[in-house]
Amino acid sequence: MEEGSEVMEDIVFRGVEFSVKIELDKNLLIVEVSDSMTADQWRGEFDPAYIEDLTRKTGNFKQFPIFCSMLESAVRKTSDSVTLDLLTYADLELLRNRKAGVVSRPRGHQQSSALTSKRYLILIYTVEFDRIH
Repeated sequence: MEEGSEVMEDIVFRGVEFSVKIELDKNLLIVEVSDSMTADQWRGEFDPAYIEDLTRKTGNFKQFPIFCSMLESAVRKTSDSVTLDLLTYADLELLRNRKAGVVSRPRGHQQSSALTSKRYLILIYTVEFDRIH
């Protein structure tokens, strides 16, 4: 993905259509996701250090330009090895617990409205014997 470029596609996550836009501007990755039915919108800006730290934590480090190219491929659906998912905080916790081998139980307390309104766009990289979120 080149500096100043922008990609926008409609993608269906869990039966709901969303518009996903990614943009690379002044060495910042800008991600916008909009629910096509409700007009709910989520936006984030990420610098190279943040993205590289995040990929390092997954155990599959990617340099910022490589990550941006992978994300572009996932949005455009030009590669079978990279896909996207859109998760709520509860979905993300379930995924984390499953990876850690924890049997999750329903929580007794309510999550804050800030957490329930957040969405997490997950880039999934699948290779022959591995799957990385």
